[in-house]
Amino acid sequence: MQRRMIKFSIILIICQMLLIGCGGHISPEEQLAEEQMPDVSDNTVTSISENAEINDTSEETAEPILISIEGVWKVDKYIGFIPFEIYESGMWDGNAGTEEERMAVYEEEKEQAATELPNFYFEIRENDADAEQYIYVTNDNRTYASPANIVVGNSAADDEYSLFVHRTVEGLNLYEKYPVIYIEFNSFVYSEEENKIIYEPATLILTADGQFLLLKEGAFYSLEHHIQIEIMSGDFSSMTDPDFRETVEKEYQWWEENGTIENMEWRLVDLNEDGIDDLILQEVQTVGESEQHRIVAIFACEGDCASCILWDLNDSTAYTFCGPSGEVMYYVDGWGTSIGFASYRHCYYDREWNRLADYVLVVTVVDSSMDGSREEFLEYNSNWIEGHPDMAEDGYYYSRYEIDMESGEQKEREALTFEGFREIFEEVMGMEYYSFR
Repeated sequence: MQRRMIKFSIILIICQMLLIGCGGHISPEEQLAEEQMPDVSDNTVTSISENAEINDTSEETAEPILISIEGVWKVDKYIGFIPFEIYESGMWDGNAGTEEERMAVYEEEKEQAATELPNFYFEIRENDADAEQYIYVTNDNRTYASPANIVVGNSAADDEYSLFVHRTVEGLNLYEKYPVIYIEFNSFVYSEEENKIIYEPATLILTADGQFLLLKEGAFYSLEHHIQIEIMSGDFSSMTDPDFRETVEKEYQWWEENGTIENMEWRLVDLNEDGIDDLILQEVQTVGESEQHRIVAIFACEGDCASCILWDLNDSTAYTFCGPSGEVMYYVDGWGTSIGFASYRHCYYDREWNRLADYVLVVTVVDSSMDGSREEFLEYNSNWIEGHPDMAEDGYYYSRYEIDMESGEQKEREALTFEGFREIFEEVMGMEYYSFR
């Protein structure tokens, strides 16, 4: 069944029942440290005039609160649902039927909220001084700028509202410490059937003990930084190594200034199979006429932290690329001599981000004319011929070498036909094999 839409005014009522009739603002001097969850302590909120509006969207109030939670956020996990008593309080549409029927609908909506997490993400940006404050919500590749409405509560509500204060989420008391800050905005979904955007009210909750939550359609969700989106927009504050972060930031800024960044693209791939998408920055232009894109950087993402595990800017004869299949190979070529080669090392990452390889595909090209004559070739390459008697004559040779996982050394050669070589490459990488020579 479709979950019922909550009226925007209902969110306001829930919030106001948790407040006394006054508002407040966060002092700019108390702005939160970078990369910390919001921690709004008592002395960061000061009382304002008794005649002040409780819903305060002034620049003085809104800006420091939103600055404290700048960045891109997404839903982490389901926390809980409003208790049945609130659900029954008359603030929710469609509470008809017997109590048993209403309880069945309540349980169904509660279960749906726990299993179907909101899939939008939102960004809180630093705006120009004179700009109105917005929360930028993205869903299905559409972005909507929603006005932000700040509500601040400084103490527990009167006794008649104790139900709402102490049991807003079953089994979890969000209001043990004050102040509690509410930021109301609109999320949205796009209805293909109606060919229009449907706006859905939502509320962000910042508690004095550092919780940052989303309230949407009666369900509470914890939030986490969407660091993949932050990194793709050039924000590397989530990197755990401050020295290397500075290097990456400077290089990225230089790319933006000279237009190089337009020649690069991002990919989301779970490289170490931990269930979390990691970030690949690769060149838009393919290598030659192949389908290979040189990888410039790889960022491993976990929670609110990111690590740059590959940073490769210089060598065009040795590079990493990732196929549509998500598999990774490291290419090295050694052309220009009578015994030239190109190798494709199949790589993968373990959970600790060690880069490992299990086999390598090698194309070897023997061309004795590059040494002047066959006799000179035999003289100059006696060691090669002794070690590779099956690859002593002019021609193309295709090989596969298993790699010993303990020593990293290549095992004995498995000779392949061109067709066999190409089949392995294309099946693993999900792209057409292209010979550079």
